[in-house]
Amino acid sequence: LCARIIHFLASFYERFSSGQLEQEYSRDNPLWMDAYNSVFKSCRLPHRGSDEFFVSPAYPADERIIALSGGNIYELPVKRGGKIIPAIRLEGLIADILSRRDAPGPNIGAITACQRDRASDAFDRIISIDPQNKNNLETIKSSLFAICIDEPKERRNENEAFKDILFGHGRDRYFDKSVQLIAGTDGYIGFNNEHSGFDGAIWLSVMAAMHRSLTQDEAREEKDADICHQDEPRMLTWNIDDAAREIVGEMERGDRKRAESLRVEIFELRDFGGDKIKKLGMSPDAFFHLSLQMAYYRAFGHLCSTYEAVSVRNFYQGRTECARPSTVEALALSRAAAEGRGRSELRTLALEAASAHGKMLSLCKKGLGPERHLLGLRLMLNCHGEEIALDEDEDIFIDESYKILTHDTLSTSNLSSDCVKAFGFGPVVDDGFGVGYGVTRDKIRLCMSCWKGRKQDMPLLLEKLKGAFIELRSILEENAT
Repeated sequence: LCARIIHFLASFYERFSSGQLEQEYSRDNPLWMDAYNSVFKSCRLPHRGSDEFFVSPAYPADERIIALSGGNIYELPVKRGGKIIPAIRLEGLIADILSRRDAPGPNIGAITACQRDRASDAFDRIISIDPQNKNNLETIKSSLFAICIDEPKERRNENEAFKDILFGHGRDRYFDKSVQLIAGTDGYIGFNNEHSGFDGAIWLSVMAAMHRSLTQDEAREEKDADICHQDEPRMLTWNIDDAAREIVGEMERGDRKRAESLRVEIFELRDFGGDKIKKLGMSPDAFFHLSLQMAYYRAFGHLCSTYEAVSVRNFYQGRTECARPSTVEALALSRAAAEGRGRSELRTLALEAASAHGKMLSLCKKGLGPERHLLGLRLMLNCHGEEIALDEDEDIFIDESYKILTHDTLSTSNLSSDCVKAFGFGPVVDDGFGVGYGVTRDKIRLCMSCWKGRKQDMPLLLEKLKGAFIELRSILEENAT
């Protein structure tokens, strides 16, 4: 399966880079296609003060990926002589890596998990030691994507597998690569995406196409299987000194410590999804977010600032706008439900809150949301603040209300697709929750995460959320036609 996925992704990139990918639309609106330029052959590079996002040009004849396994990084060909290597041959190359017993090299990938200025200093030191180290980093950053092969020591449950996809074991990861295919030898497969270059909507399009391809039960291509019979994986070897080795070891320990402090919980509500929600007169997204607001209010007695990503790919270079589901109407509903008001009143409040939610999303999709405009102003102020010389009462970005607004205690994002079993990310503030969710035709799925400071609160929030799904459904069913 991994070989077929690699073959598909290499073929997908070939189609896009040669201009063969069809224009995508949202309803009748064309979507910005150049966003795919940031997905493959890209890497985030740490520099002091500000990182660089690097995209390598396409090579007509040869392409490669990197494979991380057993504590080493290998260069793996996926295109030779202008032809994509068949899946059956890629399968043999992966088997070759798994059969090796090479001694683990220095954990260079751990550098990509640490604070960015320190990462920049560490890479600078490693490059200065030996030109071969620089060549290795050039190979990594220009590779099509990465595959990380995990060999868990014991059987994992779903939450543990997801956490490993998100964080790893402290080794065999390179988080600066835009795409990491995580393949566990126990059967779990997932992707870890570096978010600075593109958004979830782009990757969902790639996964949807991949899912269609992999479920067509096509016979594996065996023609031209010998086009690269002399190729084999090449292990990248590193020359680093004791000081650099200690820095890398320290970063690996820090990465593992952070991974241990993250709690992840996957939840699925079956036999109730978008189809039934729509019949009750509400959009699936509004239903999820009103339930989440009700749950947070029940758990903690108040609402908090909530971030919801809204795709604006219908604009040139469009990425996302931010909607805030913690509306006045959501508060009114949450408070009334907690007080046990009558069903008729609650249904009216729920529909009003859903209407407000829908109008907010509509404005965001049209580019009329305020937060990206404010972000642009804030970044310009950061660059030219001394020239502008604002007084404190003129600078809204140091105002307490703006700080509260942008402290995303609930950071949420939606990937609703049957090809995604679970989707999630870490919280964006120390006292917050990361909530990746999807509402398909017959299911609601979510993955919630938090740091150790709120690990006692997350089970309570999940319990209240499960109850809120049932309660809001019951409210809408009251007198529903």
